[in-house]
Amino acid sequence: SDPEVVRRWQAYVPQHLLPRLCGHEAMLVPFAVARLQLACALARTGYAASGGERLGVELRDALAAPPSRRFTVIVGNPPYGAS
Repeated sequence: SDPEVVRRWQAYVPQHLLPRLCGHEAMLVPFAVARLQLACALARTGYAASGGERLGVELRDALAAPPSRRFTVIVGNPPYGAS
């Protein structure tokens, strides 16, 4: 990898990418899995986390409270009833 590209990516992720990510999960295990998957995806891109980054995934019910910010895209997994 080009050292300049790596340096720019290391600066871009915490300054521009992570602040735009916002996720809500109501259950603890999927919340933990989401954070782990996000950290692994960033690591695969070559991003070396410092440990102080906020990944933007919160443990809360997104439908129970009004959003604290505006969203451009919402991706969801609708609830279903298993029979």
